[in-house]
Amino acid sequence: MSLLWEHDGITLRAVAERVFLDSATLTPLLKRLEAAGRVNRSGESTDERRVLITRDEDGRALKAAAAIISTTALRATGINRQSFGQLRADLIRLRRSLDIAS
Repeated sequence: MSLLWEHDGITLRAVAERVFLDSATLTPLLKRLEAAGRVNRSGESTDERRVLITRDEDGRALKAAAAIISTTALRATGINRQSFGQLRADLIRLRRSLDIAS
């Protein structure tokens, strides 16, 4: 959901790339989120990778509650947001390097 709060209206393929999962893993999760009224999926029925994912009203409402979780988790790590952002960027670079090497 946090990805959709940053980029509403994103394709399944783009979501998969950003969270390092394949579409076969994400599709059941997104179907459950859709059934729960959190997201909408629209697009080609013949190719589920070309599905556009958007937040539903209920999904938008979750953002405030999730902010509390993020703040609490960040506080528990003992690092600030800037350091966390740098750590995240480093981990993404590491993951991409490992993907290229394999």
